[in-house]
Amino acid sequence: MSDGICPTCNTRPRVTGRSYCLECGREWQNKNKKSHPQQYTEEQREQQRARARERHARRTPEEKAAYRARRNKNQAAWLEANPEIRERRNREAVIKKTTWTPERHARQKKIQKEHYLRTRARPSSGKCGYSSNCNEPPIGDYKYCVMHWCKSMFLAHDSRVKSEYTADDLVALWKKQEGKCAITGLELIPGKTAALDHIIPIDKGGNGTIGNVRLVHTDFNRIKWNKTDEELKRFVLEFIPLVTKWAMQP
Repeated sequence: MSDGICPTCNTRPRVTGRSYCLECGREWQNKNKKSHPQQYTEEQREQQRARARERHARRTPEEKAAYRARRNKNQAAWLEANPEIRERRNREAVIKKTTWTPERHARQKKIQKEHYLRTRARPSSGKCGYSSNCNEPPIGDYKYCVMHWCKSMFLAHDSRVKSEYTADDLVALWKKQEGKCAITGLELIPGKTAALDHIIPIDKGGNGTIGNVRLVHTDFNRIKWNKTDEELKRFVLEFIPLVTKWAMQP
């Protein structure tokens, strides 16, 4: 290596202070990176992105144009090697190709407002206000029919707890309980006093099956909170006499 020639290719001169030329050194680094990938923390990655932005800001217009051309060339080669990703991006590009002008935005908002007003006025005519395609009567003074009220309840709970039942199961549960609270027997008013309760709370080992849920009064559901039935019974036997004594005072 005294002659200053790269020992790998034997053609190009070595880089000052290095044992290889620039091309062989880069090839060795890329090979080493693939066999020993570096694990970065999010803070380190943000520092790398900040340094990259600083380097790009110091570039001249010609260097920026060369950088963009090189990046586009590498991106095209990568997409050529990954046809599935290329096809997916082409589909996304077709979807994003639609131009939303201010006139189209205004027209879309007008259509949405008209649809909202139509569905909002449906309960007054004895039809479900959940959808313009549902002609079922609403439940009492509520704006939805039984099916769509149960569907809204299912969606609200499924967003927090993965439910293993469907909206049809809730409809069957409502009919089974005859629209009454499973504990107190009070008449339930959907949207006002009806709530869905997990018999065994989720944070105490309960699951999201239909056998672990029941329709109860909202006041009972607030008192029960995350207690089991046995814990709630002990709570009631301990505190109800004290509360009754307090309530009887003048």
